[in-house]
This record gives sequence, C-alpha cells and structure tokens, in this order.
Amino acid sequence: MKNTISERNRTPLDSRQAVERVAMLACEGLAGAFADRLTGKPNAFGRKLWHSAGSDLAYAIGLAATGLRVAAWLPADEADGLFSSLSEAYRRQLPLVVHLSMKPGQTLPLLPDQVPVLQSISTQEAADQGAIAHRIAELALSPVVHCLSDPGPESVELPSEVQLVSYLGDPDLPIEAPTPAQEMLFGRHRRRIPNWFNPDLPARSGEQRAPRDLVLQSAASDRFRAHHLPELIDRAYEEWSQLSGRTYAPWRSYASQDAQYLLICEGAQFASGQQAAEQVRQAENAKAGCLAPRVLQPLHKFDQALPAKSGKAVTFLETISQTTGSDRRLEALVQNTLLAQTDWFRGFTGPEVTAEQLQAVFRNMLPKGDRKKTFYTGLAFAGSGAGLPKYEVLLQQLRRAYPDLAGLSLSEAETRTIETPVRPVEWPLAVRRYRDQGPPYSQLSGFNDRAALFYRHERQAELVIEPFQSLPLTPAASAALVQSPDQRRQLPRFHAGDCTACGLCTTICPEMALPSLALNLEALLKGAMEISARRGQPASSLTPLVKNLATLANRAAERASAEDVKTLAERL
Repeated sequence: MKNTISERNRTPLDSRQAVERVAMLACEGLAGAFADRLTGKPNAFGRKLWHSAGSDLAYAIGLAATGLRVAAWLPADEADGLFSSLSEAYRRQLPLVVHLSMKPGQTLPLLPDQVPVLQSISTQEAADQGAIAHRIAELALSPVVHCLSDPGPESVELPSEVQLVSYLGDPDLPIEAPTPAQEMLFGRHRRRIPNWFNPDLPARSGEQRAPRDLVLQSAASDRFRAHHLPELIDRAYEEWSQLSGRTYAPWRSYASQDAQYLLICEGAQFASGQQAAEQVRQAENAKAGCLAPRVLQPLHKFDQALPAKSGKAVTFLETISQTTGSDRRLEALVQNTLLAQTDWFRGFTGPEVTAEQLQAVFRNMLPKGDRKKTFYTGLAFAGSGAGLPKYEVLLQQLRRAYPDLAGLSLSEAETRTIETPVRPVEWPLAVRRYRDQGPPYSQLSGFNDRAALFYRHERQAELVIEPFQSLPLTPAASAALVQSPDQRRQLPRFHAGDCTACGLCTTICPEMALPSLALNLEALLKGAMEISARRGQPASSLTPLVKNLATLANRAAERASAEDVKTLAERL
C-alpha cells in the first residue's frame, strides 16, 4: 500500500481526544468514557455506534462476540476486574481494544500474559496506535491493551476516514486466514471479525471443561495463537508505515546500534533518555544510546535493537513502583540476553507428571542431553493417528504447517500413537442427520472425529494438542454424540430454588431448574402408553390409574434426596 492521502488534518489534541476521534470513525461499539462524547454521527463505514458508559468490559465483550469492532476507554485506577475480563476475552478469541489511561508514575494493572500490550507516549503515537491496535486484534483474534500517558495538547495528524477504511477494512468482509492454525479453524477465508453468535453457524460457548482439557486448551493457545503474535504485530506496523509514512517498531531506539553505553528504560522515560544520550555523546564523546519497549507484551526483537558489537556497560532503569509481570519479563529479558546467562531452561507440563518425565527433565540439562531451552513434558504436539484415518489427516496438516511441533515434546516417548483402530461401524445419528456447513470449527463430523470419538471410547489421554482445542466452542447437537444410556433413564430433579416462574417450562427451562426435560409425570406416563400402543402393545388397562400413579411418584420424588435419583420404573 502507498500513501495517496494528500489532505493533512493537523489539530492540537490531547491523547484521549485523539484516540476518541479514531475510535468513533473506526468502531461500531464504544464502552467506558467514550460514551460521554458521542456526536451521533455514523462511523467511516456508515454504521451506527452502539455505546455504554459502564466501567467494566461486559458490554464491549458482548458486542465483540457478535462481530462488531469495539473499543473501550478505562482509567487504570478504575480497572477493577480487568484481568479476568481480558482473560475471558482472550479465551473466546474476541478482537476488542482497551485504551488504558495512565497517570504519571502509575503502576500498570496486572494483565494476562498472552494479551498484546502497546504503549503510547505522545499524542501522535496514541492516534496511530489506536488504529494499529485494532489491526493487531483482528489479525490475532485477541484483545489488545493500549496504554496511554497524556503529555498534554499536541499538534497531531489524525488518520483520515480513507486511511482507516483502507487499513482496517469492513468488519463484515472476508479476509485470508493470516496463520495456518486459523486456516484449519475457519478455512482459507474468515470474516474479519468473527460473529460467534451467528445463527447460521450455531455453536455453544462457555461449557465447562475437565482439568486436562483446560491444560490442552492453554497449550494449544500458547503454540497456535500466542506464538504468532510477534509476526502479526510486525505486519500491522509495516502496513501502517506503508500507508501513513510514519514508522513504528516494537522498540523505541536512539543510537542503540553503535552504543557502548546503553540505557534501557520504560516508555515514559524514553524522551528524557534520548535527550540525555545526545548530551553525553556531545559532552563526553561517549557512544551513548537508549532503548525502551513500545510493545510491552510480547517482548520481541530485542536482540535486533541491541548494538551490533557488545558494549562496555548497560543500565536497566525501572520505576520503583512498577512491579507488574511485564516489567519482570523485561528485566529477565535484559539479564538473559546481555549477561549471557545461557544455562536456563523452561518447561511446561499438565496437572499430572510422573517420575520418568521428571528424569527426562534432568537429562535434558545434562551436557549430553538434548538441552532444549523450552519444552513440554506429559503433553504431545505430534503423533500418529494410525487407527483413525480422518484424525491422521488433521495431524498431517499440523506437521505440514508446523514442522517443528515434534521437537516441542521432551522425548519421543511422549509422541502419541493410536495403535488400535477406533473406527465406528457407522456415523452417529446426529452426524448423519445434520449436514456440515460453515467453517471447520462448526462442523459436527469434524468434532466427532477429533474429540467425541476419543471420549466415547475413554481414550482422551491419546489426544494431541491441535488448534481446535484453543477455541472454547462446540458445534450444535454435539451433546447427541455422548452415549450415556444410564443417565438418559434417570428422572430429572426439580430445583425449586432456581425456578423464576417464567412459564417457559413447556418447552425449555432457561434457568436449569428442571434440567434436560420439562414434563410432569402424568404427561410422561401418557406419552409412554401412546408409544406402547403404536408398537402393538396397548396399555389401556392403565388409563384409569395414570393420575394416581403420577401422584404417588410425585410424592416419592419430593421425599427423595438430591443423591437418591432413581429411574421412573423404580419409583413406580
């Protein structure tokens, strides 16, 4: 893309005003303090702006889940619950942007490790990164936090409507999947901002998972989502540079390539650090340089910002009140890179680890060991689905897209191999009834092949970490794949405390006061008699007794404890 915009809109604005104007042009949903200054005009795409002045992210998360481009403005001292809200948004792959207003010297709130965090220290940078943050969020399908300090009114060149439309694009339009993992989930193309509540692609979100399944989900998110963040951030910066002519990089740098005396500081201190380095170069004739991160999470390209030759001294300067995870990682990055502390390793494991696996961890550190710097033990990223041809196709896709997966496990013994075929005689009824439509993540047959089949045969320990596990969604009708005849014969117990008297229990109980079934016993008995009659086994002699049987069964159900759940036949 080339910069074809000749009109320049320079206006003295503070950081909040600059970010607000960009958000009102680009977004369809606004939350937080943005709502105070809405003009009522449509955005650059001709869409109405939805807004809420609440100080939490619930409204923004709801809009993002329906496929809208959303931004929220939160003061850092009012960001209660931000960690849990961002964690949930990341888990559900929602591309929203949170602009976090920081006061001078204020501590950055605790943020999830996987969520990208950008920092702006000037009004121009705030306006540009207000757009860049949306681009990163929509490529990575992740929330992005944009931290802003307010230097006061400055002359700023705001992105125009034409630039924003060209750079961000219409949320409804399809784009090419930017990573191999996303291509496996969505196909070659996906909606720029996925609508997870699309009625044409029904899927269930928010179901509870077993502890091991949560471990697999976290590992899959780390490898198939967070692993791609650096390249997607670089892509967003490069595209903005080509469009606007203003260049950004993950690190702010002044004369760092030839520096013999290097100062590494926080973003808010960079302007002063740059000025000091200039003065030292002139007054002391010493090659001084300064570095500060623009992208606080993930920290990457640090080695490229360092001097080409090792210098004489390095100082890492941090604010004494800054004790968040981002700063600890920056400190560790400086130490490990500059102090040549190479003999350190990092491993990940599931909830259960054996002595044999820990022996492999020790052997990895020995001089004759593999000495893998980062590894997984007890979790498999590669394997052979010998008994499941369709699962083997998925594993082959993984090996082609990510050839390094086999090396992530600590030993070959942790590579899963399915020896015994687990091929069903025929497709389950639900798979045969519902045709596959939409992207791969919403297809019931694929869910059956890569997940349900393993649980049905109690072989979930053989599951391999793959991209679908990073998505907390299951296709519609997936419950029909569960074979639990014993549970199906049980009578659901009425939970009176959960009943809201909504009157919908003739079809469904939204509060789960009557799980799975909403029938009284009399109707249930009459229905059973009708089914028996259609099968040639009439039970007309029971007709006069139905009401009395139902009354007795109801009394027995009321007397029973929650644990004493019996089948209907046993009650009668």
